[in-house]
This record gives sequence, structure tokens and C-alpha cells, in this order.
Amino acid sequence: MRLIERLSLHWGLALVLCAVPMAAQQSGLTGTVTDTTGAVIVAADVTLVNSDTGVALAAQTNEAGAFNFTLLQPGTYELSCESVGFKT
Repeated sequence: MRLIERLSLHWGLALVLCAVPMAAQQSGLTGTVTDTTGAVIVAADVTLVNSDTGVALAAQTNEAGAFNFTLLQPGTYELSCESVGFKT
């Protein structure tokens, strides 16, 4: 039984240690959408597209106009925002 417990502990630590470098390769993006007067835009649709892969992520601003994208892979991204009543 002791051998199985040790092997389980060793494998568990190995999996945790392997996950640490992968987590270091990710980042996030947080921002606030405002209009030209500085007022926050609530419920704006924010899109983030990875320029290399074409993968698109979507978020919507909260009551403070804030949005958040987490666990982003390194790369170049294009950010766009749309809301009813606003033009680009």
C-alpha cells in the first residue's frame, strides 16, 4: 500500500509541476469601454480575435463598462467593440 501511495503522490506532484509552466504561458486582458465623454458603455459587445489563429472570443461589458478575457495564449490580437447607438 505504501508504494501505491508514494506513486500517487509523485504523479500528483509531477502533474502539478507540469501545469505551472503552461499557466505561465497565458495572460489576460481587462478594459473599460467608454464614449467620447468618458461615460461607461453598459452591455457593449466586445470581441477579441487572435490574428494568428482566427479564434474569436466574446465578452459583454458589465454595469461599470468593464470587460475581461482570461487564459489568453501569447499572440497578436484584434479588439473590437459594438453597442447600439454607436458607430465606429
